[in-house]
Amino acid sequence: MTLAAQRKQMVDYLFEQLKGSAETVIPTNKKIIPGINSSYILVDNDGIVLLLDKKYSKNDFKQVYNGASAVKRNIAAVVLKDETTFFRYAFRGQFSKSRYRKSMNTAADIGFFCNNYEHENKLMLQPEEVFIAFKKAQGVQYFRPGESPALETFRFSPARLDYSYFDSGTRIKPRNRDSKRIFSFTQIGENPGNIILKNNYLVRVPSQKDAS
Repeated sequence: MTLAAQRKQMVDYLFEQLKGSAETVIPTNKKIIPGINSSYILVDNDGIVLLLDKKYSKNDFKQVYNGASAVKRNIAAVVLKDETTFFRYAFRGQFSKSRYRKSMNTAADIGFFCNNYEHENKLMLQPEEVFIAFKKAQGVQYFRPGESPALETFRFSPARLDYSYFDSGTRIKPRNRDSKRIFSFTQIGENPGNIILKNNYLVRVPSQKDAS
């Protein structure tokens, strides 16, 4: 599936799942901030779902989010889980220094990866994902494209950069610290059905079984 197809599927899926719980659901890409293109879905009078389906420049997404917050009280954000731009695994398969050298903050970070093999749940997050993670304590919501599309929710915690492998005689030894880009993740929810925008978050519409 092409990126354009994934983006369209994301909009179509969220539109279909939201329209049963709201009077008006309007997908649009009008500029919230002049000069910054963005995609989102307007929900009723005071709701908006920002669609993070592309990499923004510098702090552009933060400006879009803050701009939306200034005019809407109920704001959610959904990230396209393409595993290329977003939800990128920091370490999968055989590690290659050259593949990640440009993404690492320092050569010491590369050393961390060379000496840490608990890597299956490590992601290299984009600044936009980190921003949402700190804004949304209840978790970051992703749209999973493909044959079984769904809305997934993940919580993140910074990976601990452990430099204990450095020789004790090293003149300058980095301090152990939390990474600003590398995060461990835990999936806390998956919703393949109808959703409602509630308290700045997309949640499952209660079924009759839930109500009984």
